[in-house]
Amino acid sequence: PTDRPRPPVRSSAGAVYGFDLPAETVAGLKDLARERNATLFMVLTAAVKAVFARWSGQEDIALGTSSAARGHRELEQLVGFLVNTVVLRTRVEQDMTFAGLLGRVRDTVLDAFAHEDVPFDKLVETLQPERDPSRTALVQATVVLQNAPVDSLALPGTTVSPYPLERDASLFDLTFEFEERDGRLRGLVEYSTELFDERTVARLAGQLGVLLAGAVADPDRPVAAMPLLTDEERRQVAVEWNATELPVGDGPLIHERVAAQAARTPDAVAVIAEDATLTHRELDERANRLAHHLVSLGAGPGSLVGLSLERGSAMAVGLLGILRAGAAYVPLDPGFPADRLAYMLADSGARIVVGQSAVRDRLPAGDGLRIVDVDAERDTIGQLPVTAPRTAVTAGDLAYVIYTSGSTGEPKGVAVEHGNVRHILTAWDERYGLEEMQPRFLSVSSLSVDLFFADLIRSVPFGGALIIASKDVTTEPSALLDLIAETDATGLEIVPSLLNAVLQEVERRGGVFPPLRLISVGSEGWRVEDCRALLRRIRHDCVVVNAYGGTEATVDSTVFAPDEESLRGRVYVPIGRPLPNTRVYVLDARGSLVPPGVPGEIWIGGAGVARGYHGRAELTAERFVDSPFVPGDRLYHTGDRARWLASGDLEFLGRADDQVKIRGFRIELGEVESALLTHPDVRDAVVLAWQDDSGRRRLVAYVVAEGADAGARVSELRSHLSGSLPDYMVPALYVP
Repeated sequence: PTDRPRPPVRSSAGAVYGFDLPAETVAGLKDLARERNATLFMVLTAAVKAVFARWSGQEDIALGTSSAARGHRELEQLVGFLVNTVVLRTRVEQDMTFAGLLGRVRDTVLDAFAHEDVPFDKLVETLQPERDPSRTALVQATVVLQNAPVDSLALPGTTVSPYPLERDASLFDLTFEFEERDGRLRGLVEYSTELFDERTVARLAGQLGVLLAGAVADPDRPVAAMPLLTDEERRQVAVEWNATELPVGDGPLIHERVAAQAARTPDAVAVIAEDATLTHRELDERANRLAHHLVSLGAGPGSLVGLSLERGSAMAVGLLGILRAGAAYVPLDPGFPADRLAYMLADSGARIVVGQSAVRDRLPAGDGLRIVDVDAERDTIGQLPVTAPRTAVTAGDLAYVIYTSGSTGEPKGVAVEHGNVRHILTAWDERYGLEEMQPRFLSVSSLSVDLFFADLIRSVPFGGALIIASKDVTTEPSALLDLIAETDATGLEIVPSLLNAVLQEVERRGGVFPPLRLISVGSEGWRVEDCRALLRRIRHDCVVVNAYGGTEATVDSTVFAPDEESLRGRVYVPIGRPLPNTRVYVLDARGSLVPPGVPGEIWIGGAGVARGYHGRAELTAERFVDSPFVPGDRLYHTGDRARWLASGDLEFLGRADDQVKIRGFRIELGEVESALLTHPDVRDAVVLAWQDDSGRRRLVAYVVAEGADAGARVSELRSHLSGSLPDYMVPALYVP
């Protein structure tokens, strides 16, 4: 990984960084070389390869080195520069020991120098690798050891000493030069300044020193387990960049905060939807009446209540009513297939569903399920008390269970507690100043994801308003801009693909962007060029963040506030630093901390980590583990890949598995493939996420099927999938 993207055509612009290896390490390296029938050069080459393998995550490592090309006696006295480049290509497997790697490198070096007379240009001509003007052919990094004896120069009456020459060029991306003098080893790293900053090269050199010392101490240790972190780096990634503690205390839970706000500003607008506008008092009273009704049906702490409503004011009332009853809500998007809704209800064990007349037909009937039809039972509910029922809800009780896509073909329910919700509310307020901002948040998110709940809790409890966009507005840029203007919205959570479409519509209208105060972008990779397009159009006091998180860690875990300086030289916007009371670690496959710059997987700790997966103890134990870094803390294994930047911000690198996000929805590609394979004529299927030039992502299904012509098959497959998967999981394109 480099600090900056490669330019289309590389130049020789470079610089040099120097470092020294301790004498005791050098002595140990020589002993190791003798014990393993190798040379110091072989040990150094093996170490550089091990560091590169750890940094890149690759196993096939090719380095270049220099050969004097004077292996024939007749060339010994020939004057001229005969140096040739020799390629040393070795497979570095993470589970092999360093001693094993050294043996493999030894064989590679001996074999390569047995053919050192083959000119490098002839090798390139014969192999004909795909030429890339941004890279040198075959190798982009080299390693050299200068250990030939040098006689001191003595001139009468003159003191002679070496004079270092300025070096501002680099033939390769990286060249490690070692020079042995008087038992000491001086290192120089010649690096391309187009790709690397000096501090990154310094970090790389420091980690090489740590690994070499580790090789001396225990050469039989696996390469993946070799020490790499310096003491300073360990302190940074484990402590300094995770110093996010913020007192939270035993404050009110979310439904209590909403009630307190209603008492303070009863006549202020709390909810705006196509069907109705509600004040804080009206929202509070309607939620309380519904809560009393639910309590009479048996809802309370420890119970789950389904919520299946069309987009409108009833979504907010129903959600708060369930929480006021002491229960946890389970969102059941009425747009989901009936079979999926039935599975979610059965898996959650919810025996009550808050619904509407329009969605009753999509919910399973019988088996003791009680559907509270808020339309048909409006009069009955309207007679109940407007004060909240008494419930003994604590921070350890569940607030909601949200189902996400599952790789096995069945969705899994993420169980989030009230304490998690209180945490994210406090973190957002600390980060954005919600109390002062009082945002009017426009929600375009589905009821089935936690972002709808997020839009509610970062607006209504702070004296703002939740604006619920109708279904036809949520994906239509022109209608979205009109709604922002009509409702005076000041906050918006949006995915990059939809934001790009909105920006195009703004441009078409003359370039005036709505005067929003807070824009949270997330759920997809955000390209820097698209971020810059937004920054050029917003008002000066608008807070723009790129947010990262997951349902299992309560919405957001890290945020990044971009500006021109922080975006320079990047392709995608970083995901930033942990929110208050959140800890983020980047670990390797063995669960060890990786140094800044080295890719690894994100593990999230802190107050946002959810209880686990509802009814899935084995899966919970697999993905939620005790933290080895903070006593009493738990870590959630996200499966996302990232690396720490030198600034202390995180750069997102994609998934380590087959999970993707499209339009803010989390999708396990394996679940879509499993659904395809249930069709009797499908023999095999692979589903991938494809991104077009605008940044929009779509699912593409590659299918091996029998019978029927391709056009008819596509229509049939799409219909088949629609019967079991929500529309966002149905592939847009099919390739037979």
